[in-house]
Amino acid sequence: MNIGWGSDALLPGTHGAISEAEWFHFLELAEPLHQWGSAFLFDEARMGAPVGLVRVYLRDDSGKGRHTCVRLDVQRSAAAREGVLRIEAAARHAADVITAGQQQARQSVADLQAEEAASQAFTEAAEALYRELLRS
Repeated sequence: MNIGWGSDALLPGTHGAISEAEWFHFLELAEPLHQWGSAFLFDEARMGAPVGLVRVYLRDDSGKGRHTCVRLDVQRSAAAREGVLRIEAAARHAADVITAGQQQARQSVADLQAEEAASQAFTEAAEALYRELLRS
Protein backbone atom coordinates (compact mmCIF):
# COMPACT_ATOMS: atom_id res chain seq x y z
CA MET A 1 0.00 0.00 0.00
CA ASN A 2 2.15 2.85 -1.19
CA ILE A 3 0.37 5.99 -2.24
CA GLY A 4 3.29 8.35 -2.05
CA TRP A 5 3.12 9.68 1.51
CA GLY A 6 6.09 9.69 3.88
CA SER A 7 4.52 7.27 6.32
CA ASP A 8 4.19 4.68 3.55
CA ALA A 9 8.00 4.47 3.38
CA LEU A 10 8.40 3.78 7.10
CA LEU A 11 9.69 0.36 8.00
CA PRO A 12 7.84 -1.58 10.70
CA GLY A 13 8.87 -0.35 14.15
CA THR A 14 10.03 3.09 12.96
CA HIS A 15 8.65 6.60 13.06
CA GLY A 16 9.00 9.79 11.09
CA ALA A 17 7.79 13.32 10.73
CA ILE A 18 4.69 13.93 8.65
CA SER A 19 2.92 16.99 7.34
CA GLU A 20 -0.43 18.36 8.42
CA ALA A 21 -1.78 17.32 5.01
CA GLU A 22 -0.65 13.72 5.53
CA TRP A 23 -2.18 13.60 9.02
CA PHE A 24 -5.55 14.73 7.60
CA HIS A 25 -5.26 12.51 4.54
CA PHE A 26 -5.01 9.32 6.56
CA LEU A 27 -7.62 10.46 9.06
CA GLU A 28 -10.05 10.89 6.16
CA LEU A 29 -8.86 7.94 4.03
CA ALA A 30 -10.66 5.30 6.08
CA GLU A 31 -12.34 4.98 9.42
CA PRO A 32 -9.58 4.94 12.02
CA LEU A 33 -9.18 1.82 14.10
CA HIS A 34 -9.34 4.18 17.08
CA GLN A 35 -8.95 7.87 17.83
CA TRP A 36 -7.96 9.48 21.11
CA GLY A 37 -7.68 13.24 20.98
CA SER A 38 -5.33 14.23 18.19
CA ALA A 39 -3.85 10.73 17.88
CA PHE A 40 -5.38 7.96 15.87
CA LEU A 41 -4.63 4.39 14.87
CA PHE A 42 -4.76 3.53 11.17
CA ASP A 43 -5.06 -0.15 10.28
CA GLU A 44 -3.43 -0.93 6.94
CA ALA A 45 -5.41 -4.20 6.82
CA ARG A 46 -8.61 -2.17 6.41
CA MET A 47 -7.13 -0.82 3.18
CA GLY A 48 -6.23 -4.29 1.88
CA ALA A 49 -2.52 -4.26 2.71
CA PRO A 50 -1.02 -7.77 2.73
CA VAL A 51 0.79 -7.41 6.07
CA GLY A 52 -1.75 -5.12 7.73
CA LEU A 53 0.34 -3.20 10.20
CA VAL A 54 -1.09 -0.46 12.40
CA ARG A 55 0.17 3.10 12.30
CA VAL A 56 -0.16 5.72 15.01
CA TYR A 57 -0.65 9.23 13.64
CA LEU A 58 0.07 11.97 16.16
CA ARG A 59 -0.86 15.57 15.50
CA ASP A 60 1.15 18.18 17.40
CA ASP A 61 -1.43 20.69 18.59
CA SER A 62 1.23 23.17 19.76
CA GLY A 63 1.30 24.92 16.42
CA LYS A 64 4.90 23.87 15.79
CA GLY A 65 3.89 21.24 13.24
CA ARG A 66 5.80 18.34 14.79
CA HIS A 67 3.35 15.73 13.53
CA THR A 68 4.56 12.14 13.63
CA CYS A 69 3.67 8.72 12.34
CA VAL A 70 4.78 5.52 14.07
CA ARG A 71 4.45 2.39 11.96
CA LEU A 72 4.10 -0.43 14.45
CA ASP A 73 5.72 -3.81 13.96
CA VAL A 74 3.63 -6.99 13.81
CA GLN A 75 3.69 -7.57 17.59
CA ARG A 76 2.71 -4.00 18.48
CA SER A 77 0.07 -3.98 15.73
CA ALA A 78 -1.55 -7.01 17.37
CA ALA A 79 -1.28 -5.26 20.76
CA ALA A 80 -2.97 -2.20 19.25
CA ARG A 81 -5.91 -4.24 17.98
CA GLU A 82 -6.26 -6.04 21.33
CA GLY A 83 -6.01 -2.73 23.18
CA VAL A 84 -8.78 -1.22 21.07
CA LEU A 85 -11.01 -4.15 22.04
CA ARG A 86 -10.29 -3.42 25.72
CA ILE A 87 -11.08 0.27 25.23
CA GLU A 88 -14.32 -0.53 23.43
CA ALA A 89 -15.36 -2.90 26.23
CA ALA A 90 -14.60 -0.24 28.85
CA ALA A 91 -16.55 2.35 26.83
CA ARG A 92 -19.58 0.04 26.57
CA HIS A 93 -19.44 -0.64 30.30
CA ALA A 94 -19.21 3.07 31.13
CA ALA A 95 -22.12 3.83 28.80
CA ASP A 96 -24.21 1.08 30.40
CA VAL A 97 -23.49 2.32 33.93
CA ILE A 98 -24.25 5.94 33.02
CA THR A 99 -27.42 5.01 31.12
CA ALA A 100 -28.66 2.90 34.03
CA GLY A 101 -28.06 5.82 36.37
CA GLN A 102 -29.93 8.23 34.13
CA GLN A 103 -32.97 5.97 34.15
CA GLN A 104 -33.28 6.24 37.92
CA ALA A 105 -35.39 8.94 39.52
CA ARG A 106 -32.61 9.52 42.03
CA GLN A 107 -29.01 8.46 42.12
CA SER A 108 -27.15 7.57 45.26
CA VAL A 109 -23.58 8.54 46.01
CA ALA A 110 -22.64 4.94 45.24
CA ASP A 111 -24.31 5.22 41.82
CA LEU A 112 -22.38 8.39 41.02
CA GLN A 113 -19.15 6.80 42.22
CA ALA A 114 -19.82 3.79 39.97
CA GLU A 115 -20.29 6.13 36.99
CA GLU A 116 -17.09 7.94 37.80
CA ALA A 117 -15.17 4.68 38.23
CA ALA A 118 -16.46 3.31 34.92
CA SER A 119 -15.55 6.53 33.11
CA GLN A 120 -12.12 6.55 34.71
CA ALA A 121 -11.51 2.92 33.70
CA PHE A 122 -12.36 3.82 30.09
CA THR A 123 -10.00 6.81 30.13
CA GLU A 124 -7.20 4.81 31.73
CA ALA A 125 -7.58 1.98 29.19
CA ALA A 126 -7.20 4.40 26.28
CA GLU A 127 -4.29 6.30 27.82
CA ALA A 128 -2.52 3.05 28.71
CA LEU A 129 -2.81 1.74 25.16
CA TYR A 130 -1.32 4.86 23.58
CA ARG A 131 1.46 5.00 26.18
CA GLU A 132 2.24 1.32 25.51
CA LEU A 133 2.30 1.78 21.74
CA LEU A 134 4.44 4.91 21.82
CA ARG A 135 7.07 3.88 24.32
CA SER A 136 10.54 3.53 22.87
